[in-house]
Amino acid sequence: MIDFVLKFKNALQRELHKVYKSQKIIDNCWEFVKKIELSGFKITQASENNIELIIDNFVYSLVETIKSITSEKENSKDGIVVTIDEADTSSDKLNLGAFLKNLTETLTSENCNKILFILAGLPHTIDVLRKSHESSLRLFEESELTPLSEEDVKYVVNNAIEDINKKDPKLNLTISDEALKAFYDWSEGYPHFLQQLGFSTISLCNETRIESINVEEAMFKEGGALELIGKRYYMDLFYNKINVDSYRQILTIMAQKWNSWISKQEIRKEFTGSGSNLDNGIKALRDRHIILTKRGVRGQYRLQWLSFAFWIKVHSASIKIK
Repeated sequence: MIDFVLKFKNALQRELHKVYKSQKIIDNCWEFVKKIELSGFKITQASENNIELIIDNFVYSLVETIKSITSEKENSKDGIVVTIDEADTSSDKLNLGAFLKNLTETLTSENCNKILFILAGLPHTIDVLRKSHESSLRLFEESELTPLSEEDVKYVVNNAIEDINKKDPKLNLTISDEALKAFYDWSEGYPHFLQQLGFSTISLCNETRIESINVEEAMFKEGGALELIGKRYYMDLFYNKINVDSYRQILTIMAQKWNSWISKQEIRKEFTGSGSNLDNGIKALRDRHIILTKRGVRGQYRLQWLSFAFWIKVHSASIKIK
């Protein structure tokens, strides 16, 4: 929590300095942080009472800041938007759900509602909040961020090509409709996959027009996009986070359904280990967030990414899964 407060204050300070030349707002409202920094406060030394006091000071400093920036005669703002990225990786010690619940209750009591919290993270962000405080889920509206649509992918690729041509007008790079479709099919609309596939395609293409065959070659060529994506995202999931071959066998079976839902009964039909090994494997894969559980349906699981399934299929062809 002390780390959170210090990082929050620093981030807020940077943003305020972009708008206001004076230090007045941040200095007046966040005096208590200076005391923490000057004292060399260590988390291991923090008692429960100290933590509560720091949280109280944090909340009221935030209230004063919001009131200040929304009532400024010049450069008045509507409020503050706080984005907490990778909320699914939040430490249990942070108690994120309970903290946000207490924070919003205090803000409400102070009639200060000009702040918006956005949490971004993998689907088990909900579990992180629930574990900390059940009712914290009521603070948020859940929005599932799906992969980019085919039109979105075309927009991204066309803009990238336009940018390349601006930097090197002599190149006059163009792309076929089939190639645009290939970018969508192989990237699945995941931005980081699309970025890698685009980079690999441009690096390997010697023509001034990109065709679907160029995208496909960039995907599957040795040292191409699939290999690089696998090393960056999937190798760790498949090996470092899993130390048991039978668990990898479960993933290999699931990959046959790509990233569609598959039942435990379907997995059991092809699984060569014991029933307890299957139960332990599924639990381990769920706990490590390598597979997803279908909400409201018992015994239904899937891989998160279609390309993960594809990588497993290609990778498993060259190794023996016991």
